[in-house]
Amino acid sequence: MMDRTIGYLREILSNYTDKYPEAQQIYDKINQCHFRSEKILLISFTAMKPASLIKFFLRKLNIQRKLEIQNGSIN
Repeated sequence: MMDRTIGYLREILSNYTDKYPEAQQIYDKINQCHFRSEKILLISFTAMKPASLIKFFLRKLNIQRKLEIQNGSIN
């Protein structure tokens, strides 16, 4: 089962796939690999993606995590 925040990231990426080839690559990899945690996803992409893109995704993941904490969705 895919981590919720990664599902959120995948949803965000879908808005950028036509403009950024890197976003399409990451979107495709998320769909193919079904990462179970943020840590595994980040380890997988750290070596191959530009730092600025990784920072963008980290911000999005942190926003989602904060929303889930506020809503009591995270155990």
